[in-house]
Amino acid sequence: MSNKFLFGCIYIPPENSKYSSEEAFTEIEEELLFFSHDINNIALVGDFNSRTGHMSDIVEIDENLFDMLDIVNASEIMNENTLCVNNFIKKGIPLERYSEDKIIVNNYGRKLIELCKRCSLCFANGRLHQDKFIGKNSCKDASLVDYLILSPDMFDLVMEFEIFDFDPTLSDVHNQMHFSLCITHKNYTDQQNKKNNTYVRWNTNKAHEFTQKNFKPDGKDNCPKRKDAK
Repeated sequence: MSNKFLFGCIYIPPENSKYSSEEAFTEIEEELLFFSHDINNIALVGDFNSRTGHMSDIVEIDENLFDMLDIVNASEIMNENTLCVNNFIKKGIPLERYSEDKIIVNNYGRKLIELCKRCSLCFANGRLHQDKFIGKNSCKDASLVDYLILSPDMFDLVMEFEIFDFDPTLSDVHNQMHFSLCITHKNYTDQQNKKNNTYVRWNTNKAHEFTQKNFKPDGKDNCPKRKDAK
């Protein structure tokens, strides 16, 4: 497993507000593609304002479709999906999503599901620990819009996950989400940091001396110029 981690804290304004933007999901996906080219451990957490109901976040592979389209990396895609499914089954993690917010799926919810499928991410809500088989509502006790979304490898690292009861001292409408991760850190020495570096600390008491030496009375600098400077 890679020892690099990418954590994203997300807030997407409600889809009917004046601050809403359907491009938010595209921007998140682009950021993931940019930063995660060599990272397998990804976690997104926050208020997505996306109601996803019981929609599946796991890609259902149709091998016949791969053959018809002659997709070059079909085996790689199928292997990645198979590893995810097998890992869930082995760990007793439900493949099916659970949510108390069963009825309504909004446009943002559909976009979030597509984002997860394209980026191989899965919801922790309704699958882990105290929230397993539940998917407790997180907003006004009426909807689930706050999520912890993980890459498959990250599921093994989650030690606790729970949506607490609503507490008005913490939020106006949202429940507190609690989770903990167990990550083993290996100490290593960056060879580049072994180089001898010279650092200069600014001394405000010598500001006048610096000005006198480096600037002429007309305000032009008196610093030596490079020979090739024009």
